[in-house]
Amino acid sequence: MSEKAIDYFISYPKSGRTWVRFMYLTYLEQHFGLIEKNVFETEEKLIHYWQPRWLHLGMAPSEGNPFYAIGNVNFKHLQNSSCVWITRNIYDTLVSLYHHACHRSKTRYAGTISDFIRDPQYGAVKICCFYAAMFNFINKSKVLTISYEDMQKDRRAVLLRLLNLVELTPNHDFVDEAVDKSSFENMKELGNSYAYKKTWLAPKDVSNLQSYKIRKGISEAYREELSDEDIAYIQNVADIILPNNKEALDGISGNQSKNFIERGWKGSISRLVSNIVPAS
Repeated sequence: MSEKAIDYFISYPKSGRTWVRFMYLTYLEQHFGLIEKNVFETEEKLIHYWQPRWLHLGMAPSEGNPFYAIGNVNFKHLQNSSCVWITRNIYDTLVSLYHHACHRSKTRYAGTISDFIRDPQYGAVKICCFYAAMFNFINKSKVLTISYEDMQKDRRAVLLRLLNLVELTPNHDFVDEAVDKSSFENMKELGNSYAYKKTWLAPKDVSNLQSYKIRKGISEAYREELSDEDIAYIQNVADIILPNNKEALDGISGNQSKNFIERGWKGSISRLVSNIVPAS
């Protein structure tokens, strides 16, 4: 057995965590010869060693923490752990999170998408603070970084990187099946099936496409929903909290993450926010 099982998968909400989780568990399901109704039940059957924790680090909108919801108390437990960070284009993340907040959350968001991205509990400031904290963390730790965009381009390559991290020799038949089953089309279909009826994949309302866990899976789809003013506002926030780091907006992967500057995110986020002038 490998001595390098993954301890934590870290991500901001709507960055592709369920997608990566489904593919990774589909492989482990075959590797360990487990047969369950769905892969999430498979995860419960894995011995504790192989059960990673899937963290949003206190950034879920339902927790209602504005601006800065991550502290050293979260990261000190991760310093000596095997961690994978899942990233995504910030614009696309915010649009996806907006639809989740409106159509899937227990407490439904009632404002417009323009309101949402400017809301300290949900929007651009919060996600940029998360990224600032994560960049500071990965500069001090060994973290494998994968992205939603990596998953779109080549899921197989992402899975092979994960298997390499845990030192499992890949069975390519298992890899093929995990990659095939984790297509957006198949996962959306499974979300409507009886086996996944009570899982995260299931839509809240089958008649409302925006309530589906698996919606579009298209890069830069945000351009269809954000106005030029909205995009400029997010860029403005990023320029203040994550200056000179365009990759944060586009999605990062691999060693790119090491190129981010270490920002003084531990200081007063409120002071930074006070300098943000919404684009008009």
